[in-house]
Amino acid sequence: MILHAGLIAISGCGQLSVLRIALCLQISDEGLVHVAKYCPNIVELDFYRCTGITDMGVTAIAGGCPRLQSINLGYCTRITDGSLRSLSKCSDLNILGIRGCPLVSSSGLTAIALGCRKLAELDIRKCYSMNDAGMLLLARVSQNLREWRDKTLQFGVESSEVWKRKSQEMLAFVVATSDP
Repeated sequence: MILHAGLIAISGCGQLSVLRIALCLQISDEGLVHVAKYCPNIVELDFYRCTGITDMGVTAIAGGCPRLQSINLGYCTRITDGSLRSLSKCSDLNILGIRGCPLVSSSGLTAIALGCRKLAELDIRKCYSMNDAGMLLLARVSQNLREWRDKTLQFGVESSEVWKRKSQEMLAFVVATSDP
């Protein structure tokens, strides 16, 4: 188990490009601030179920790791649309996992759609605050989106038609049928 002190030690690795610390419940924003400050070359992060992380930590990462391409924040239940707005400034972001994040909504997804034009994979399963507005914009502006994971959204007619057309353009349009 990696604790705060471990992240401070890891932050001494300035050339670090990948950091996977899933299921580390003791990780806090303070540790992420150190990583963001001293590891600017990070391109991939996995914070799956690191429930101590909030918008403060994600904002630090987004600002300190400009080359970020992939981030998994699945079940980081304290993050909000503020995290997505911060991540929208990471123009190279192409993989985003926010599964099970109840405080993110279509507002944050709109920021991602507008700022992360390279987005190719998105996991929004169990994000119950999403609505048609965010989905429509994402479908219209995300030219690179190739993989979509969702099980819980109920699209309105307009969104359903847009996604139907969009899916014909995609290489793989994934609607999850099981919850692995």
